[in-house]
Amino acid sequence: MSIEKITSFESRVQTFETFGWSCSFQDIKTLAHAGFARDAVGGSNDGVICHFCNKALDGWDRTDIPYHEHRIHSPKCILFNLDTTEARTRSFKYGQHRIAMKAIKFLAASGVFLYNIEDPNQPHLFCFNCGFNCKIASQIFSKTAQRINELHMWHSSTCAEEVKIEKEARGNKLNKKEYFSCQIVKGKVNALQETRYVIDLNELSSNNIEIHTPSWSHVMTSGSLPKKNLLYAEKEPNKQASTPEISQESEKEVHASASKKDRPLSSPGESISPISSADQRNSAENAATESPAMLCVTESPGVLEKKVQIVVPETILDEIRPDELILQLNEFITPEERASLPIKDALALGLSKMLEQIRDITNQDIEDVRQEMSQLLP
Repeated sequence: MSIEKITSFESRVQTFETFGWSCSFQDIKTLAHAGFARDAVGGSNDGVICHFCNKALDGWDRTDIPYHEHRIHSPKCILFNLDTTEARTRSFKYGQHRIAMKAIKFLAASGVFLYNIEDPNQPHLFCFNCGFNCKIASQIFSKTAQRINELHMWHSSTCAEEVKIEKEARGNKLNKKEYFSCQIVKGKVNALQETRYVIDLNELSSNNIEIHTPSWSHVMTSGSLPKKNLLYAEKEPNKQASTPEISQESEKEVHASASKKDRPLSSPGESISPISSADQRNSAENAATESPAMLCVTESPGVLEKKVQIVVPETILDEIRPDELILQLNEFITPEERASLPIKDALALGLSKMLEQIRDITNQDIEDVRQEMSQLLP
């Protein structure tokens, strides 16, 4: 069995069934979630190995927790660092797919990583933060980054902004335990029971997306996705706008114009759970009941409580939306650099940092190949 196949969850489970497992007090699915497969060549009757980092462990006790043991003995394994663009980029090495490197780098920069659940031939993609869950069900990969990024933003329109706010609040010291990706590795998420998408990336895009929730399914088309709040209102009329995903979508549309003027450029990349007070959450739910793209502006205090409604056409909002490349470069610029440098110089600095990171990833790939060859040809 090739390493590519073993790095899918179901294939890791299969190794315990194929080669036997005598340590009954350690659940094989919990071990597989934590990245472990049965180590058939190590000589131990309870030996396991992670093919993401090549760390082998044995001598399990009843009190051992696979996730914690793996993280303690191999903290640099990509499974525990999916909050970084580098680890997400490297995750695409473990699976059989035809995604071009340019698309991989774009997806990784926008928070997406590869973590195959069932079939290693059908790439399973996740966002490390918002839980976006998408499987590719085609052998042709046309407009991969564009279509998946569109679907990612449709799933969680606020995902790209959350990490920016969180990074500025914590000085880039993010709490990894909060990430959706960590919950997967801990075995606390049943990805097949979450809202998930199946996308066909063939050239023809008509009805190429399936959305499956625990209660309903629907078919959509890349490039002409329906309004999310309207679709959920149609499918789940009893929930109205109280569903968090719908509330976030409506809130973004209500405040789109004002936030575009006041906020710095946002990153399409890494993000974690939003920091919001109870009052902010209540405000979001109230805003979700109003009409999309409508701003209520209260007149001056000397005037009666009359309100003026200003309609902001969606076409205008699209025109003022920053270019995707600028959003990516902005991810590499600190708040201090944005405040002190002219825009052109700040973007040039962001480009320099991006290229440096790409070089580091390439050098690491070369080193990995060198180590593999030295093991094969001692």
